[in-house]
Amino acid sequence: VKTERQGARSFRVDFLALSLFLPMAATSVLQESPGGLANPWAANRVRRAGPENRSAQIPQEALTKLEAWLEEHAEHPFPTIEDKDRFVARTGLTLLQVSNWFHAARKRLHSHPSRAAR
Repeated sequence: VKTERQGARSFRVDFLALSLFLPMAATSVLQESPGGLANPWAANRVRRAGPENRSAQIPQEALTKLEAWLEEHAEHPFPTIEDKDRFVARTGLTLLQVSNWFHAARKRLHSHPSRAAR
């Protein structure tokens, strides 16, 4: 049994009763409650911070090629599909990885214009 605060009202969550009659409600309430009663099923749905959840890093060799292209095309940093296909062939990255990298790189350039002068 766990007491939680929600707004100005307190209420009691009886895990056994909720799990027997409303299994989805029980897991939702308990999963959302910080420091709440341990929910054995929440561990499968909660994304935990750690190295296994980090996005895959681009190899340094591929990164060097992408950055070089970006510097050469700083005026118009939008590679054509042919440019992206060449990166896929040369770096071993997927088309999605290449596209996402350029998207993120343009955002970085936009938010930090001093990086474009490097």
